Amino acid sequence: MPNDIPVHEASTFAEFISAVETAKLALSAKELWFRGISSASHQLIPSLFRHPTLTTIEQIADLEREVYQQFSFRSPSYDSIRRDDWDRLFLMQHYRSPTRLLDWSSSPLVALFFAVAHSAPSGQDAVVWVMDPACWNAGILHDISQPPAIFSTTDDILAPYHPVHTGKGRSQPLAMEGIINNPRINAQKGKFVIFGHQLKSQEEHAADCAAWDTNIPLHKIVCKADDVASIAADLNDYGVTHTSIYPDLEGLAVEIRIRAGYV
Repeated sequence: MPNDIPVHEASTFAEFISAVETAKLALSAKELWFRGISSASHQLIPSLFRHPTLTTIEQIADLEREVYQQFSFRSPSYDSIRRDDWDRLFLMQHYRSPTRLLDWSSSPLVALFFAVAHSAPSGQDAVVWVMDPACWNAGILHDISQPPAIFSTTDDILAPYHPVHTGKGRSQPLAMEGIINNPRINAQKGKFVIFGHQLKSQEEHAADCAAWDTNIPLHKIVCKADDVASIAADLNDYGVTHTSIYPDLEGLAVEIRIRAGYV
């Protein structure tokens, strides 16, 4: 029987903070990660898995190696820094190349910004996902008795997840610390989940994992469509704006444009 992901609702900024505290209490975690999505219909799936025509993991993996190779060959003309394999992969993610990485944040307010500050399809609820990353890794790797931990790029278990690896790796997504190689990742308190060799969403993995029954390490906070604009206004009043999320000229330009009344 699939595990049920706990769902909370928030119609105001204050209710969102309360929902975060409720999830924190239920998870009893040392560290929580958050991901905001402007449309509740969007699944927790990395960009690499969203190809419009390729439908098998073998096709996706072949394309991934090609994309990574092209980026490796061509990026030095735009980037003078010598990078290792992982650093390059995080750079690809930052510049929106398709990768198996899914962005998370250690800040609930950053996640809320991404959920409510961007236009969503009419009538769509916004969502902030909450995860205990250490407990996630322990549960998803229960077959090898993995203790709760957040992985880093130096951990051997992550090597098969990188595009340069030619063997078959694990199928489950794992929570990992990324390389902070640009100011936006730093400002957004970026964290990552890296997906394995199975075309399933993270919530599908959560529902199917045999290690959890009632204490699933993934919660969902829903902000109803009618409440999104007022929550976004409150978030702005508390100083979470485009320049705090995008600390560069583009972020400044967008913030000024919005304050001037443009959409």
